[in-house]
Amino acid sequence: YQRRVHGGAVVLMGWNLLTALMALLLIDRVPRRWLLLPGLGLMAVALLLMDPVFNGIQAGTIPPAGCFVLLFMFVAGFEFGPGTLFGVLSNEIVPEPLLAIASPLIGMSQGAMAVAVTFVFPPLEHAMGSLVFFVFGGIAVLVWLFLFACLPETKGRSKEQITATMCDPHWLCYGK
Repeated sequence: YQRRVHGGAVVLMGWNLLTALMALLLIDRVPRRWLLLPGLGLMAVALLLMDPVFNGIQAGTIPPAGCFVLLFMFVAGFEFGPGTLFGVLSNEIVPEPLLAIASPLIGMSQGAMAVAVTFVFPPLEHAMGSLVFFVFGGIAVLVWLFLFACLPETKGRSKEQITATMCDPHWLCYGK
């Protein structure tokens, strides 16, 4: 059993590396929103399907590999979405005078949230079981909706154009 668990972890790490490299190859070729929104959507779908798949595994109707499929989907979504684009987008969206202060704060916030999830997930999972994935899946859906409504396309645009779009009184840009 332990060998399979370790083997699965190694394969997942390899998949993480592979999807990160693929995302890096695409980052300058396709619009940012075309990577971020589908990637975040894939993460949300994987999280929302986790509880039904766990229940199917326990009932014997879904093979245990179903969890790995969802985990691989989540990792791919993360690497093609927020994992690779986080630094790029924050650099493109934050106005130049604020970048020296905002960039480390954004990075620190991302790290702090990762630590918070690490500490909050186990007690939530203990209390809610696999339903906890609906909480995180719901958050991912809300973030997707927010980014769909508010995040302008940044590829091929100057910081001044991006700032003008975001400072427009009609700031819900739907990808303009």
